[in-house]
Amino acid sequence: MRSSLNLYLSLWNLELLEQLGDTSRGQVYKTRRDEEFFALKIFTEAGKEERNYGLSFLEHCNGTASCKLIAKEDNAALLEYMDGISLGIWVDQGRDEETVSIMAGLLNAIHDLKPSKGDFLPLEKRLEEGLNLKNPGKAPSILKHGADVARDLLAHQENICLLHGDMHPDNVMHHSVRGWLSIDPKGVIGDRAYDCANILLNPYRMESVYDPGRAVRVAHLLGNETGLDPQKILRYAFVHACEWAGWEVNQLCGGDHGMTMAKLIEPLLEEEL
Repeated sequence: MRSSLNLYLSLWNLELLEQLGDTSRGQVYKTRRDEEFFALKIFTEAGKEERNYGLSFLEHCNGTASCKLIAKEDNAALLEYMDGISLGIWVDQGRDEETVSIMAGLLNAIHDLKPSKGDFLPLEKRLEEGLNLKNPGKAPSILKHGADVARDLLAHQENICLLHGDMHPDNVMHHSVRGWLSIDPKGVIGDRAYDCANILLNPYRMESVYDPGRAVRVAHLLGNETGLDPQKILRYAFVHACEWAGWEVNQLCGGDHGMTMAKLIEPLLEEEL
């Protein structure tokens, strides 16, 4: 990885300042060229989808509600540097509803863009990985329910557009000039209600996330801000929770947050919102 880092530093004439992040999908570094700061992201093999679809998303948005893609080469991307805090800091300060409103505004701006040529991930393919829609097999009954709801939603998609695919407070950063911007997109194409789902499930460190009343309140708030049906948002949140639980069952991620949220949201599907 060090040789790759040096390669891209040389390619873009960058000075390395510090490492900002290191995950299974890639490493992020703060860099400088002349007097301007940039984020350099080097993708691993596990980050291949994010490299392909996520960078297509950034190219398409061209800075609208998202960080700017400055350049890309093979397994690396040079990105606009976010010099402010994560929106997750506001959540930690108890400003949950304000963060939901900000994320809804970003989603509205993204969804207003008309997808042009680009390599984007179909929503059906994204859900297949976690829910195994074609062959649920011996999956827990709640995941089979999630797959049934997903198939129904996918068969009746509306407002199909380019989606961020992973909107949550820690994926929104503040820029001193351009304000709040999204980062780390997945670059999905599908029903825009799916893009609201992850907001109901995050941040998982916040105790109130596990309050069913919070899920209902956020679904209504997002509905008011986006013009989408709160019940549909809640159904997609259940599907996404089951998708997450599927990753857990298949040991693609740790913990049990997805399963916990699926069990929390499932009873709400039968309630009148």
